[in-house]
Amino acid sequence: MIVHKKTLRKVKASITRLGHMRKLDSRIKLNLEKNATADSNQSLYNNNNKLQQSKLLLALVAIMYVFIRAVIWWYDSILS
Repeated sequence: MIVHKKTLRKVKASITRLGHMRKLDSRIKLNLEKNATADSNQSLYNNNNKLQQSKLLLALVAIMYVFIRAVIWWYDSILS
């Protein structure tokens, strides 16, 4: 069986391109996994940050409630 040099070059080029595509595909998958992990971590950070903010807001409301009750008690004691 006779194989022309052009045919061999084309086959080698196809195999090389396929190898590069596989490497590129694995790199893309790796980057997607890294991005998914980063997005997940960012989401957890954002949720934790929102939780901290809501705790601080709740503490502020409690402090304001106690302050207002103290002012009302003080004002009542002055009037009576």
